[in-house]
Amino acid sequence: MPGMGTVFDREEMARRLGNDDGMLREIVSVYLQDTVPQIAQLKSANREQHMEPLLRISHTIKGSSANVAAREIEHIAARIEHAARTGEIDGISVLVVELEDAFTRFHQEIAGWLQA
Repeated sequence: MPGMGTVFDREEMARRLGNDDGMLREIVSVYLQDTVPQIAQLKSANREQHMEPLLRISHTIKGSSANVAAREIEHIAARIEHAARTGEIDGISVLVVELEDAFTRFHQEIAGWLQA
């Protein structure tokens, strides 16, 4: 069962798309393009301690990560969303760093596959 430590569950994503590798590559490529600026916005909102953008952006990242089976990113984004919703500002900075690190691992894991 995919869990929090799973960076990318490619098999699950492929199954959802009927094993259409071209479609999978396209969706993951769009996810990468969209998520980079979202992480930058998340970091900015965190620096300024603006809860509404933190909540909105983390929710967006959580949903798009779920769509591409980027489980670790999805779970960290959910934790940021919860912290922003409940006003627990203290732990958000650490979570934002964790999310950025998880995104880097995701990108590294799929880079070779996307190039093939």
